[in-house]
Amino acid sequence: RDPSRPGVRLMQTNGEEVGVLRSLQRENESVAAAEEREELAASIDGAIVGRNLKEGDVLLVSLSEGAARLLRGQSLTPRETEILEEVVRLHRATDPFWGQ
Repeated sequence: RDPSRPGVRLMQTNGEEVGVLRSLQRENESVAAAEEREELAASIDGAIVGRNLKEGDVLLVSLSEGAARLLRGQSLTPRETEILEEVVRLHRATDPFWGQ
């Protein structure tokens, strides 16, 4: 179970792709990963604050189908399972068979 790390694609909770995570900072110090509910500054290629996202937006990692299938076979916490199912639901809004 990898937390959010630079290089991953991000999406909003409505399923809209935002961009690629480039870097994360906590109090002007670079950090390698983000955990749930942690507030960090993020550099995201393709994202413009005020246009396609706003400060305080919750972002999810846009998993590949293969990653989603692998995670389903893992022992996840109830919260991780809930988030995975939300990501799957968002992808299936445009592709009903996504992740099967």
